[in-house]
Amino acid sequence: MIYVVTNRRIERKNLDGRDTEFIANDGKERALPVFRIATVEFPGKDASTARVDLVPDEYVESYAESGDATPLDRVFGSRRMFLDLYRRMKDAPEGKGDTLVFLHGFQYTFEASLEHLKKLEETYVRAEDSPISNL
Repeated sequence: MIYVVTNRRIERKNLDGRDTEFIANDGKERALPVFRIATVEFPGKDASTARVDLVPDEYVESYAESGDATPLDRVFGSRRMFLDLYRRMKDAPEGKGDTLVFLHGFQYTFEASLEHLKKLEETYVRAEDSPISNL
C-alpha cells in the first residue's frame, strides 16, 4: 500500500467509466492550509494506471474505544493511515516491514510524483531483498 499526504485540492474525474479522485496540480499560492490522505495502487505497468482513493476524514470525538481489532473503515484520516502502517509493519515477515517516506521536491506535479512513486515501489517494495514493504 502506498499512502500520499498532500495539501492540494482533491478533485474527481471519470476514468474508463469509473469516478476516481485525483490530486490537483495546485501551485503554492492555491494549496490548502490543511492536508488530505489518499492511497495509491499501480495495477498496470506505468504510472498512468494509478488508482488513487481518498481516505475519508471526519471529526471523531474520541478514539478511546478503538484498539488493535478496530476495522480500518471505522477510523479516518491520519488515524487510518498510521493504524494501517502499524499493522502492516507489525505483521510483516522478518526483515520486510520497513516503511520508506518520500518527500517530493518543490513545484513537483502530481503526475511526476506518481511516476517517482511507481519507480520507488518497483525498486524497493517489490524487490525481494529489500526490507521495505510500505511507501
